Amino acid sequence: MAKIVACKILSSSIQGYDAKGVQVRSITTSNAISAVVNGDIITVTKSNGRIELYDANTGVLKRTIS
Repeated sequence: MAKIVACKILSSSIQGYDAKGVQVRSITTSNAISAVVNGDIITVTKSNGRIELYDANTGVLKRTIS
């Protein structure tokens, strides 16, 4: 699996891209205002202030911080 180095927010998902600009992951979520790659974790901040931590390799939600 390619390492995700950048994310882009679309209307209802976060798109993860590798260093060549190829989309390698899509995570379905809503109301995201930012998404940051931090190693193997994608940190998504929602409009209500909630933070969701996703595994960048699988796209699985690991934890929600209120």
